[in-house]
Amino acid sequence: MAHPGGNITGVNLMSAALVGKCVELFHDMLPGAQQIAVLTNGGDPLFAKLVLDQVNLAARTTGIKIHPITVPGPDEGLDAAFAEIVSLRALL
Repeated sequence: MAHPGGNITGVNLMSAALVGKCVELFHDMLPGAQQIAVLTNGGDPLFAKLVLDQVNLAARTTGIKIHPITVPGPDEGLDAAFAEIVSLRALL
């Protein structure tokens, strides 16, 4: 921030409402996409529910099938989760 004009390389805060918007953006960018996997953190069940509610709402308007995948925590179960996503052949 002290040196304007650089690049932004990530997002430091994502609200549940914005995750639903991501589903709409996937649909706009990849109209042939039929299914999306949504990875949530089981360590924060309230936020995970908010995310899934927003994603499912967006999915209803776009016709995309949602595959919710919850991992126990931020560093747990990721290998199994990504293996499931690959087996589903879903976007993430």
